[in-house]
Amino acid sequence: MPNIGKRLDRLEEILGAKACTCRQVDPMAALPIVIIEDGWTPEQVEAAKAAKMLVCPIHGDRPQPVLVLRGSEVHA
Repeated sequence: MPNIGKRLDRLEEILGAKACTCRQVDPMAALPIVIIEDGWTPEQVEAAKAAKMLVCPIHGDRPQPVLVLRGSEVHA
């Protein structure tokens, strides 16, 4: 019987799980930050947040918290 590790690696390869980035992200990593400027519409804010979202090639978008700061708070 082949090594169980090799069998699991082959199974992940077949299922495409090796391409999954969800489990490769450090949960303790810094939060993504979005800096919004005065006059931004809610749609622009949501688009900026979406651009910071993790996209896994297997599972698609993965929700994660995003820190939103106003430009006046950052540039002060």
